[in-house]
Amino acid sequence: MACPAVAAANPEYVCERCGGWHSGACPEAALRQLGDLVARTVREADARIPASPCAPRTVAEMRVRLIAASGEQACGSCGGAGGRVEDTSDGGTIRQTWRTCGTCGGSGVS
Repeated sequence: MACPAVAAANPEYVCERCGGWHSGACPEAALRQLGDLVARTVREADARIPASPCAPRTVAEMRVRLIAASGEQACGSCGGAGGRVEDTSDGGTIRQTWRTCGTCGGSGVS
């Protein structure tokens, strides 16, 4: 049998949140607080990002910006992207394939 002084100073209880036995605070509560803190921090950081101009995320978007900055004329067929994405499906699988523009040969410049 445990010493009554130790048992009184450090009692164990069944946690209602996780069903485990604890002598202190539930670790699930600490993890939940950490998750809330991270989510709040991310939301605050996202709110500080200006809506425009956003960074180009694809090679096609980068090409369009580079062509515009260089002062060259963008291809009329692909709009300076150098090609287009073509969706194909076969047996329930959808594939995206890059098709190079035939007019500009993929350079994006006419």
